[in-house]
Amino acid sequence: MSAPTHDDRGPRRDDTSTDDEAREHEAGTAGHDALGDTFEDDDDDDHDHGGPDDDADEGAAADEEGEGPSLVDESQFADADDAGDDDDDVPMHFSAVAHPEAEEPLPPQPESSEPPEIPNDLIDADALWVVRRLQAKGFEAYLTGGCVRDLLLGRTPKDFDVATAAHPNQVKSVFRNCRLVGRRFRLAHVFFPSGKVIETATFRANPIDELDDLPSDLLVSRDNVFGTVEQDARRRDLTINGLFYDPLKGKVLDFVDGRADLEARLIRTIGTPEVRFQEDPVRIIRAIKFATRLGFSIEQQTLAGMRAAVGGLVRCAPARLQEELLRLLTSGHAANALDLCAAVGVGAAIMPELEAAFDVPLEPRPVVVALPEAIAATEPAVGPEPPNEPSAVGDAEPPAPIAVPETLTVPLPTPAERRARAKKLLEALDAARGRDLDITSAMAFSVLIAPVWEAMKPSTTPFDAWLADTLQAWSERLRLTRHDKERVPQILDGQDDLVAHKRRGQVGRSVTHRPSFRESLLLLTLRRWASDEPLDEIGLWKVMAASASAPYQQPRLSERAPRMRAATHVGGSDRGGGRRRDRGGRRRRR
Repeated sequence: MSAPTHDDRGPRRDDTSTDDEAREHEAGTAGHDALGDTFEDDDDDDHDHGGPDDDADEGAAADEEGEGPSLVDESQFADADDAGDDDDDVPMHFSAVAHPEAEEPLPPQPESSEPPEIPNDLIDADALWVVRRLQAKGFEAYLTGGCVRDLLLGRTPKDFDVATAAHPNQVKSVFRNCRLVGRRFRLAHVFFPSGKVIETATFRANPIDELDDLPSDLLVSRDNVFGTVEQDARRRDLTINGLFYDPLKGKVLDFVDGRADLEARLIRTIGTPEVRFQEDPVRIIRAIKFATRLGFSIEQQTLAGMRAAVGGLVRCAPARLQEELLRLLTSGHAANALDLCAAVGVGAAIMPELEAAFDVPLEPRPVVVALPEAIAATEPAVGPEPPNEPSAVGDAEPPAPIAVPETLTVPLPTPAERRARAKKLLEALDAARGRDLDITSAMAFSVLIAPVWEAMKPSTTPFDAWLADTLQAWSERLRLTRHDKERVPQILDGQDDLVAHKRRGQVGRSVTHRPSFRESLLLLTLRRWASDEPLDEIGLWKVMAASASAPYQQPRLSERAPRMRAATHVGGSDRGGGRRRDRGGRRRRR
């Protein structure tokens, strides 16, 4: 079924709509203009956003001001190889909008005589309704991306996303509970009273496929060419993410042999790996993410293409690099993912400072272990003093012995031992994630740096200077927020403050009231787990914190409140929407 026209104005609203419904729709649209923000979860795992890097930089100002969100709004530079995995909260003004099922009834849909390839009771009812309504209005529409992949693997999808032949404004005209986001890559978010959002994207084509000759630079910076469902499948990153499902006919649409790779548990690019990774090098990190999360192997030509294109990561939007890196670190499979990153060269490309620190030669610094009461500073003179020769100091008493400290040189970990320690810490981080602990971005970066901190602390290398230079480089290459740049040193410094002799009186109580206390305590816990050491001191610090009425329990991921982040609002026209700050307070001075 094809779209009726390419007119982006969309079809007229149904004549059966009442004046009250029209007014309600207009009020909702006005509310969008006033709101300018969306509530979205951070786990937008299945997007392959390969869009313009300049859009990705627009949200930097708010994040640089303070803590900011650890993840950024990707709708402005979306590549939509997979429709998203976001759990969005419905804006306040949508609470007055009736549930879509209260609108005019849909015409009956033809049912297939064969059993569906995916049972409908496994599909989200609201996503099913969106597909059915779009098809009833004459548009091709399918479930797409990660939800189809997960259902075929017997997994429970986090989100259900829709791809359609309808252009964004046409989608908006079909659903009065709809909002458009993005400037160049426009997506439709269909809201439901429960707070659920069904992301609906228009079929796109690869812009490079529209050219007669391949350009010398394959990096895709503009990606907003409408296409067909087959073109949309072939422009995606991996075969397992290029599947579509028609829930009304009960059929899977597979243009890229994705089902065969699902059965073979194989990660493979769609098309030539070298070309696909040059178009968007961030796909290298995404391939690693899916391989470790699903337990799949990476096909050999795909792996070779990843190694060949890894140098292009430095040209990608810093916000996207941070986004995908944090997803690796907080996925619960960070240890295996970082092993693959090292094998491919991702770490050397985007975090060369950390890679170099694992291998840099370190000189041990002598550590004072005892200070004797008296140790002679000089040896007695050789031979007897000449007779009748006056002493140089007369009758003064001989000098008192000078105390010389007793020192010990602590052996430092070798490069291999540092890397093994890093692997242990990441395994501990995965265990914490498996216990539903909410891992902040500052905490994730602290775990990465902790093995270097442990190795450099007893050495002559100044760790504080190295850390300051490293965080500054990462803020430019990975867009670390100012909050993370300040919090990571606090978490690491807190390790020394959590030693046993400081757990007394006012000193201990003051430590528990520091903003970084819980993260420092979690890092200490991970370090003890990684060393198979007892956790007695962790419990004592919790008792101290409880007595000081300080928070000490680690936040749970399942208890995290939806994070509000800015998004570009595009009303019903092609104008670029303005964006508002994602929190109150003073504006940045220009």
